[in-house]
Amino acid sequence: MVVNPQGRPCGCGSRGCWETEIGERALVRAAGYDGIGRSAVLAVVDAAARGDAMAQAALRQVGDWLGFGVANLVNIFNPELVIFGGTLRDVYLSSAAQVRGRLTRMALVAAREHVRLRTPSLGDDAALLGAADLAFEPLLRDPLELAA
Repeated sequence: MVVNPQGRPCGCGSRGCWETEIGERALVRAAGYDGIGRSAVLAVVDAAARGDAMAQAALRQVGDWLGFGVANLVNIFNPELVIFGGTLRDVYLSSAAQVRGRLTRMALVAAREHVRLRTPSLGDDAALLGAADLAFEPLLRDPLELAA
């Protein structure tokens, strides 16, 4: 989803895609850090919490773009719930004010009134636990059928 037509080139061949504005690389680059992955994102989040002005500004900027994209998705799909998982969990928790502010300014009132913004209650293991649940579901549904 293009959110910034004047933004950085994206790996998909377009320019200013949501990923180029909210992704790990965007956050780390805006904070003046090196690296990629969860550890780099956590370093920026930690630096911002310790008062690093550049890291704080990077989180505000990424949070604003995160809210921009979420507002568009809320306007299109009218979801009841948006869950920020993976590294976006850490970004959201550090920039919730920007996300909610952009959502308030851009989302249709009827759509934003009931949408809830959350992080996974299972934390970092949510995907792993979901995969395990899917794998064991047939066994739990009917243990005798699989034993035969």
